[in-house]
Amino acid sequence: MITIHFPESNIYKYFPEHLEECNEKEFISIARFAYAQQTGKISLEQFKTLTVFALLDIDKKAHKSKDEDFWANIAYLSELVDNFFEIDEGNKIYRLNIDFLMPKIESFEYFKTKYYGPTDPLNHISFGQWIDATELILEHHQEYSEETFTRLLAILFLRKNEEYPTKKISEFIEKRTKHFKYIDKGIQYGVYLFFTSFMNYLNSASVDIAGNEIDLSIIFDNDSDFKSSIPSVGIRSTAHTIAQSGEFGDYEKVRQVPLGEIMLRMYEMKKNYLDEKAQSEKTK
Repeated sequence: MITIHFPESNIYKYFPEHLEECNEKEFISIARFAYAQQTGKISLEQFKTLTVFALLDIDKKAHKSKDEDFWANIAYLSELVDNFFEIDEGNKIYRLNIDFLMPKIESFEYFKTKYYGPTDPLNHISFGQWIDATELILEHHQEYSEETFTRLLAILFLRKNEEYPTKKISEFIEKRTKHFKYIDKGIQYGVYLFFTSFMNYLNSASVDIAGNEIDLSIIFDNDSDFKSSIPSVGIRSTAHTIAQSGEFGDYEKVRQVPLGEIMLRMYEMKKNYLDEKAQSEKTK
């Protein structure tokens, strides 16, 4: 955090150096501006300025200020917003750098009902939710859909003590998606940004699951002889394969298992395969 002192009023405010230091309200504001920037509604410079105003909780009336020193300070702080991005200078691409594993948006209230998301994704997302959310994101990457953001909320955020369905899933998602239509775009896009970042993290990271430090990247490495479990080649078929083993029960039961447990099993399956393949090559 950067401490900023306003001597005239003797007020101290704190400016996050990285997105991880933002609280929920700040992250939602940034996500709202990011959505507007990504969809061409505002420029990158406007995004930065709006972000500074939101983080310092500056009154909107200040936008009309003609004080040169004020705008010089805003310009300086706008440069610090670059720390929130991964920047591809060559292609002039700015991507929000979400490198934290715990979501900023844990819940929200909508029409007097509170909905709760996964505070610990590996343990609080079921494998069924992961399958449905992952396929949704992959389809969105192939063909942009504005509805993706509310559909993702429908999959990940549930009422208290509500369980993600095992039957009539499409009907549930359709109904909840329509219900979520008018949710703050900052919440919608913020959840989307976090989930896509979490997907990328799982594809390349070592994580602690049930006290075991495992390298998840081997699960998603392509291998000419092994059918990878990477979503793009059929994560749903992986669920059926695990169901056939009977270890967690039938397909519906497998979908109810926490993501972390399935990831650990997938890791063990891939590691055993690689160990057997290495041993086989030694005996040739």
